[in-house]
Amino acid sequence: MSELLEQQMRQLKLGGMAKEWRSIEFHDVEQYVGELLKLELHEREVNRINRMVKSAGFHVLKTLDDFVWSNSIELPVGLTQDYMTDLSFLNAKENLIFMGTVGTGKTHLATAIALKACQEGRRVRFFTAASLANMLLEKNNKGTLNSYLASMKKTELIVIQMVVEGNATRFSPFPLRPPRQRPRGRSSPNAARCCTPRGRWNTASFRPNPSAG
Repeated sequence: MSELLEQQMRQLKLGGMAKEWRSIEFHDVEQYVGELLKLELHEREVNRINRMVKSAGFHVLKTLDDFVWSNSIELPVGLTQDYMTDLSFLNAKENLIFMGTVGTGKTHLATAIALKACQEGRRVRFFTAASLANMLLEKNNKGTLNSYLASMKKTELIVIQMVVEGNATRFSPFPLRPPRQRPRGRSSPNAARCCTPRGRWNTASFRPNPSAG
């Protein structure tokens, strides 16, 4: 009977219930049904977030818990760790630019911020500059570029990884829009940007850590 119930739940696409219904203690009908529904809603939310993470196209998953904030990271006046990691810059439609040499944590931080955005139900996309350029060129040749750009309007955060001198990375907004003025901080070919379309540009400098071996 139990196997039949689970089979029927799966046929009704109630995967959360099918996996965990045995763990619910029965006290009364209302409580029992309510707990079952909570199981299913939780399962669907987890699956939705997993789909969003997958569709974002991350090459490697990095988390904020694993990121080490060091004194080598210089933030401009008005930009704080919390402002970046609690995603306040998204609500304000501002951009983050991470500048520095290879191996200083720019890609890790940008990816971790984007992953958190996914986990909070925000639409995110991660590209390399080369793959994005090739894809846009292909869609332009096929006459589907405008429809693709229109479909990207729902995306709240786009990360573009660009390999430049020294194998560093750069993150740019989408659509590709250069800042009206040079971002604050030292000019460098090695940079990382984690951005929303349009908005103010905030620059953080990542210097090599002298203690790194």
